[in-house]
Amino acid sequence: MNFVFLGGSPRLLGGVYFYISRAKEAFCQFTEHNIHVVPTHTGYLSLLRLGPFLGSLFSLIGYRFRSIDAIWLNYVNFPDLFFLVFAKALGFKVVVTPHLGGAWRSQQNPRLRIWSRRLLSLADHIALISRTQTLEVAFPEKVATTTVRTFLPHQIFSAAAEDLPAKTGPLRLIHAARLSVNKGSFAFLDVCDHLRAVGVPFSAKIAGGADEKTMGALRDKIERLGLQEEVELLGSLKFDDLLTELRRADILLHLSTIDSYPLIVLEALSCGVFPLCIGLEGAKEMVKTYTGSIVSAESPVDEAAQFLTVADVEELRQQAAAAAPQVQVDYGWEIVVDAVEKVLQSVAYSPSSASLPWSIERKRKDDTV
Repeated sequence: MNFVFLGGSPRLLGGVYFYISRAKEAFCQFTEHNIHVVPTHTGYLSLLRLGPFLGSLFSLIGYRFRSIDAIWLNYVNFPDLFFLVFAKALGFKVVVTPHLGGAWRSQQNPRLRIWSRRLLSLADHIALISRTQTLEVAFPEKVATTTVRTFLPHQIFSAAAEDLPAKTGPLRLIHAARLSVNKGSFAFLDVCDHLRAVGVPFSAKIAGGADEKTMGALRDKIERLGLQEEVELLGSLKFDDLLTELRRADILLHLSTIDSYPLIVLEALSCGVFPLCIGLEGAKEMVKTYTGSIVSAESPVDEAAQFLTVADVEELRQQAAAAAPQVQVDYGWEIVVDAVEKVLQSVAYSPSSASLPWSIERKRKDDTV
C-alpha cells in the first residue's frame, strides 16, 4: 500500500520530525508499504516562512495521481490542520495523530480550541500517542480514536534492559530537556540546593541545549548557589551520549510544567532510571504503568527535595531496573508499527467518514466501476 506521512520540518528538528523519521524507518523495516514523507513546515510559521509551507501543501495535488491509500497527518501546530482540510478537499482519507496537550496554544485559546475540534472532525480516524490526550485535547465525538503509542529512538533497543550496568554509590540525578524555566531546568538546581543543604550526598548532570541567554542564566545560578562541585552542565548531546548518561543515572528529575507527554520519561524508564515528575497527565500515566513518583505543580521543588531526602536509593534503583524491560517490550517498533498499520489499513479500506462539499472524488486503482 502507499501512504503519505505528513508533518514536521527538516529545517526545525523537533519532536514531530524525529517521530516521523522513526516511523518511516520502522515501517520500512517491518512492512512492505511505500512511504512518502512530506514535511509541513508549520513551526514558527510567518510570512517569511510561507514558501515551504505552501509548497508542501500544494504538493498534495501531485499525490492524487500516485494511488495513495491514506495520509497520516501528524498535528502539532494549528496550521497543520490546513493540510487536513486540503487533503480532504482532494478526496484523500486522512488519519491524524495530535502531538499536543492542554498546554498548547491551540487548546488554551478558546477560539482555537473550538476550531481545532471542528477541523479534526474532518479526519477519518484519530491515532493517539497516549490515551491521556483525551483528557487535555478537544476531540470531536464522532471520529473514532485509537491509541498507537510513540516511536522511541532505535538506539534504546540496542542493549537489552537486563544488561544495564549495576549502580552503586551516592545518588545520581539527571535533567535532560530543551533547557528552560518551563521545562524545569532552574527548578532542578533548586532541588539540588535543598539536597546539599540537608546533607544528602549526590551528583547531578544537566543535558540539553538552549539559547545563550538561558545557558548563561543556568551557569550563573550554579555559581550563585555554589553547586559547581555537585552539578555538571553538559550542554547539547548526541543521543548515543545522552543514553550513556541516562544509563548511569538513578533519578530523572523532570519538573516540566508544559510536557503533556514527556518522551524523555519513557527514554529514562527504558534505561532503568526512576522518574520524578510534575503530575501532568502523560507523566502520571507513565509512572502509574511502570514506576516513578509525582509531585504537585504547586510546590514541586519542596516535594521533590523531600522525596529524595528520605528515599531509599537502592530500592528506587531496583524498581527502575525492574521496569526497564517492560518499557522496551511495550514500545518495541514492531508493536507500534502494527498498531499504526491497522489504523491506516482500516481507513484505506473503509468509506470516508467525512468530506467537504467540494471534495474531489478519488478512486483507488483496485476499485470496481
